[in-house]
Amino acid sequence: MYQVDLHMEVHWVELTSRLSSLSKLALDDCKLDNMSPSLKYVNFTSLTSLYIYGNHFIHEIPNWLFNLNTSLLHLHLGGNQLTGQIPECLGKLKCLESLILEDNFFDGPIPSSLGNLSSLSLLALSGNRLNGTLPSSPWLLPNLVLLYIGNNSLVDMSSTSLTFEGKLIWVPSFQLEYVDMSSCHLGPNFPTWLETQTSLFHLDISNSGIIGIAPTWLWKWASRINGWIDLSNNQISGNLSGVWLNNNMIDLNSNFFTGPLPKLSSNVIVLNMANNSFSGPISQFLCQNLNETSQLEVLDLSNNDSSGELPRCWKSWPSLSHLNLGNNNLSASLEDN
Repeated sequence: MYQVDLHMEVHWVELTSRLSSLSKLALDDCKLDNMSPSLKYVNFTSLTSLYIYGNHFIHEIPNWLFNLNTSLLHLHLGGNQLTGQIPECLGKLKCLESLILEDNFFDGPIPSSLGNLSSLSLLALSGNRLNGTLPSSPWLLPNLVLLYIGNNSLVDMSSTSLTFEGKLIWVPSFQLEYVDMSSCHLGPNFPTWLETQTSLFHLDISNSGIIGIAPTWLWKWASRINGWIDLSNNQISGNLSGVWLNNNMIDLNSNFFTGPLPKLSSNVIVLNMANNSFSGPISQFLCQNLNETSQLEVLDLSNNDSSGELPRCWKSWPSLSHLNLGNNNLSASLEDN
C-alpha cells in the first residue's frame, strides 16, 4: 500500500504478522505512528521484504525485527523519525541485500556488526546524526554496490562528524557504482582506494576535508565516471591545464585549482568550477574544438582569474542555458558577441 491513511491502525504489526505466508510488506507514506516497539516477537516467518518509508515512528528500531534473521532480504525504513543508535543486532540479519535507514534521527556510531552482512549490495545511512569513526567492517562487504553515508550529524550544520578510518594503501573487496560520502571527514589525504573502483557512475565526496594536490591518477580515472562527480568544498589543488573532463555533471566549486581552464568532452552537461584560481585567456576554453556537438547546459566559472575578451564562440555551445562568468578579469559585452 502507498499513501493510505493508516494512522488509526495502532496494532498493524500484530495484525499483519498473522499472515504467515506474507513475503512482502510495503506501507510507504501511510501515516503509521509506531512499529510496536514493545513487541519481542512476530510471526513473519516468510517475510523477505519490508518497505515502510515515510511514516512517523518516533522511537527506536523494535526488537522484533531481529527475529527475521533467516528470511529478510530488504529492509527499508528511510524517511521516518526513528531515534536512538543503530543497533548492533542488525548484524544478525545476515541475508540482507539492501538496508535503507536514511533520513531518520539516528545518532551515535555506525555499528561494526554491519560487516556481517556479506550479501549487502545497498547501504543507505545518509541524512541522520551519526558521528564517530566509521568502522572498517562495512568496507569488507564484498557485494556492496551502492553506498550512501553522507549528511549526518546536522546539529552544528556541518553535515557530519564521521571520520574515515581507512589506510592510505588499501584495496576494498567491493566495486561500487554509487558513492555518497559528502561531508564525511575523509581527509586530509585524497582517498586512494577510489582508484580501485572501476564501475562508478556517481561520486560525491564534497566537503570532506581533503587538502593538497590532486593525485596524478585522478583525472584519467574520473573520466570513466559517466554520471556525476562532486569534489566541491574541499581544499584540493593542482593545475588542470592538461586535464580532459568527460563526466555528465562535474562540481569542482570552492577548491584551490589553478592554471588555464581544462578541456571538455561533448558529454559534459553541468560544469561548476566557481571559486577557484583558474587563470589565462577565457577564449582558449570557450573556443576549444569539440569532436561532437556540446551538450553543456550549465556553466559556472565565477570568482576565478580568467582574463581577456569574450570571444565569438557561442555557437559552439548550442545547449547552454545558464552561464555565470562573474568576478573574473573579462572585457566586452554579450551584445558585441
